[in-house]
Amino acid sequence: MIVRICGTRWKVLERTESELEKICGKKVEGACIPHLETIYINSELPEHRKAVAFTHEAIHAVCDYIGLMQKSEWIAESLGPALYDLISDFPEKYRRS
Repeated sequence: MIVRICGTRWKVLERTESELEKICGKKVEGACIPHLETIYINSELPEHRKAVAFTHEAIHAVCDYIGLMQKSEWIAESLGPALYDLISDFPEKYRRS
């Protein structure tokens, strides 16, 4: 899947937990790799957890774009669940026309 984040086209790829561990060096639900413009999501997660992980990783991509990578984990942990809930509860407000 391709998504636009801050004017850039990012690849979103699903990988198994063991594949992600090889990429990241630790167990994770997702990963944002800015220099590759790629977001990885753990393919073994339930669908709602994939969506939460994607939201979290997309926030990392935004933080990279605006130069806040040092604080991106704190920002993603703080905003990710709230944004996921907001978009899930009001999907019609977030659809493109």
